[in-house]
Amino acid sequence: MTIATPNWKIKVKPRENPKPLLRSLPLAKLCTNNTGPNGTAKAGCTTCTTYSCNVHGTVRISQCVYCEDYQEKPAIKAGSSWKAIRFDHTNLYPEIPGMRFNPSIIESGEGYLFAFRNGWRGSRIFLCRLTKDFQPAGEVAKLQLPTSGVIGHEDPRLFRLNGKLHIVYVAYTGKRTHVKFARINEDRLTVEDNFFPQIDKRASWEKNHSYFDYQGIAHAVYDSTPNHRILKIEGSRTEWAYSSPFQHSWSGGYIRGGCSPVLVDGKWYHWFHGATTQKNGRRLYNMGLIVFRAEPPFDILAYTPSPIDVADPAVTPKDQWADVIFPCGAVLAGDRWAIAMGVADRWSEIRFYDRQAVESSLHHLE
Repeated sequence: MTIATPNWKIKVKPRENPKPLLRSLPLAKLCTNNTGPNGTAKAGCTTCTTYSCNVHGTVRISQCVYCEDYQEKPAIKAGSSWKAIRFDHTNLYPEIPGMRFNPSIIESGEGYLFAFRNGWRGSRIFLCRLTKDFQPAGEVAKLQLPTSGVIGHEDPRLFRLNGKLHIVYVAYTGKRTHVKFARINEDRLTVEDNFFPQIDKRASWEKNHSYFDYQGIAHAVYDSTPNHRILKIEGSRTEWAYSSPFQHSWSGGYIRGGCSPVLVDGKWYHWFHGATTQKNGRRLYNMGLIVFRAEPPFDILAYTPSPIDVADPAVTPKDQWADVIFPCGAVLAGDRWAIAMGVADRWSEIRFYDRQAVESSLHHLE
């Protein structure tokens, strides 16, 4: 079933701070007006560090995210490349109730396809089109995925297999989570076939598998540390296909799956999420990048030693258990990476990162 949408344009939802989101937290710290941290206003607090600004005096870094006086360093090509587009229940098919978060994106025709999770418990997945300027266009489809024994469909990741559009998602039963995927008719935005891979020695909670196509057969990054392990999936059959060690100095805590890998210049670019635990006990999510070989054993060639982006505690609702950014889709749009992510388990954003700046942040292993 599809829901017709009237003609409308994207509007950024009004917020307590009316200024639009301009840049990520890591980039905000690189402003030439920022002369460094002053320490914390409260002993032991990791979220209230203040900084000295040549223009505004003592500030918090969350203010720098929105500041119009930001001055980029010459090595960082920012401009529009680090801005963001926000989608929520006010500007993305507002006739549909519920939150829109943990989205995915993939190229399609002259624009993109955009999948998002709608709601928390009992969530469903919707799929729509975006123009080349990342504006919603046309109708939105609620994907008719299997519901037997399933409470909710969560965290979609779009990918192509043998040239056909597919979507990976998490099926939540109330007691366990399963990773399933489906083939999608790209013209009608309908489900054509469903697959439930059976994993030997699986965990009770299976999530964050990152699927990609190798020689017409689905493969998936299962995890990356201490070994980069790859599953081979044929319909409902899986096998542990490859494993290669990954010695690293990643500073962002654990590493979990994120976006479906994107093939660029003969290598797979895999944007992932990580997390650390703050002194207040809350989990702080972040995002990094791994680059791995396009042929077996799919070993890791490069990675970012520190996060490219970090969740902002200042925008997290007080009842939220963690400060979250959750990337689920990536496309390379000219000289910018466009990363679709959930923010605070409430809304979606497409954030843009300069390709050259990203490449310069990689540590190469060979």
